[in-house]
Amino acid sequence: MADLNTTVAFLTPYYSTVEQLIGTISLLVGGIFGIYLVILAIRLIYLKKTFEFYKQIKNDMARLEQKIDDIAKKKK
Repeated sequence: MADLNTTVAFLTPYYSTVEQLIGTISLLVGGIFGIYLVILAIRLIYLKKTFEFYKQIKNDMARLEQKIDDIAKKKK
């Protein structure tokens, strides 16, 4: 049976290489995922503001249509 300490010494260079590779992959995936979440949050905020703006326009249009209808009724 192989001694544990000699096996660990044998695997140390490979372990450090694999650890660096996994760390780099984790950083890249985490960074891209983080950027994706930030862009998604910004997009949702923008869409919410746009939706509120269109809602105000709809309310203004309804109010103007009501005023036009009132003026048309008064002319009759």
